[in-house]
Parts: sequence; C-alpha cells; structure tokens
Amino acid sequence: MSNCPPRPSFARAQVAHHAAALAQRLAAGAHVALPPSPRPSVEVYTKAAWSARKAALGTVQGDSRDTLARTLETMQSLGRFRPLAAAPAPSTLAALLDRHPHFEEVIERLIDAAHLARLSREPHFAFPPCLLVGPPGTGKTTFAVDLAKAVGTGCVNCRMRGSSNMSRAETGTSTRR
Repeated sequence: MSNCPPRPSFARAQVAHHAAALAQRLAAGAHVALPPSPRPSVEVYTKAAWSARKAALGTVQGDSRDTLARTLETMQSLGRFRPLAAAPAPSTLAALLDRHPHFEEVIERLIDAAHLARLSREPHFAFPPCLLVGPPGTGKTTFAVDLAKAVGTGCVNCRMRGSSNMSRAETGTSTRR
C-alpha cells in the first residue's frame, strides 16, 4: 500500500454524490424495475464504423494494411458486442497498489468506479479507456494483465512500438466471449 495519506479527489466526491443520489432514489422506490438481462454486454463498434474502416483499407499501404486487415477480421470474428464484467470488490483493486504503487492515481479511479458500480441494481464494471504511457520496463503491461485478472476479464497486448498507424489502438478487442 502507499504510505501517502488519502487525498480528497474530485472523482471521489463525484462518486459519493452519485452514490447518495442513487441510494435516495432506491430508498424512495423511484426506480423502474427492469428484468435483469441474461448476459449484459456492450457494443464496442457499429457496423457502419467497421464498414468505414474496411473501405479505408485500400488507402493504407505496406505492413499497416496487413495489420489493419487482420484486425478487422478479428473484430468481425469476435462480433460487435462484448460481455460486461461484474464489479470487483474495491479491496481486490486496492490490492493492486501493493504491486503497482506507481499507478496509484489510476487504481484510485478504478476503486471509485467499482464502489459506484456495486451500488447500482446491476453492478457491471466499466471505466473509461486508459492509455498507459511510459518508457520500457515501467510495468505498463504487467499492470494491465494484473488489472484484467482482478476484474475477471481478458487482456490483449497491442504493441505500438515502431507503429506510425494508430488504427491498431482504436480497435478495442476483448478476449472474453
């Protein structure tokens, strides 16, 4: 764990505010009861976006064209929808601080998101995409793999070294089906 004292954050204040509002609505019975979905999922790309990338394939040259073609094939084989992960216990995410203290800010945001998700009727864990940037050997990949294990989802390593075409970074694939 980090030896730093907890610091107030805007994100934590937002979580507390939304959690209090959600608790009040639930206590007042103001929510609409919807049947739980059998397998909650999220659409990661639209058919139109995939078609646009496929049409643009002719404008890409060299190795980037092959990489983009393989990525599009993978996207199509996996489908547009990915299952949502259940919200992990915040303590599971807090345990990441022991191994990755230099990712404290990212982990704190994830803990806040987990707290908020666990207060909802269907506690599915979602957080905004996060780009880990840093020199080689700083633990970016190890952190991503450990985070995927903590959340209970898959992780795809997309190496960007030497790549001038950022289309690979926009695909957002998941190994969990």
